[in-house]
Amino acid sequence: MKSKYERLSRREKKEVIKKYRKDNYTIYKKIKNYILLCYIGIIYSIIAFIYDFYMNKIAGYVIDIVILILSLISLLKVISIKNKILNDYVLKNKKDFQ
Repeated sequence: MKSKYERLSRREKKEVIKKYRKDNYTIYKKIKNYILLCYIGIIYSIIAFIYDFYMNKIAGYVIDIVILILSLISLLKVISIKNKILNDYVLKNKKDFQ
């Protein structure tokens, strides 16, 4: 079942994000920083995996795969939390987003 935030149009979603960022800047910034950290973890694990492939370090493969999996899980969880927070914000301010 789609949430209220997911049913909004692209323009309305941008408006919601803009208003939420204005009202709760610190929380929004922390979420963005955590998403950036997840992307950095994914890129690092891919680069390290390529390096270990060329250097034939089998132990490094395991560490790289663990970092990649944890970064992907964290990224998916943070995105779902962000959508839940924005959905709660839309429901709380129904009169502004109809």
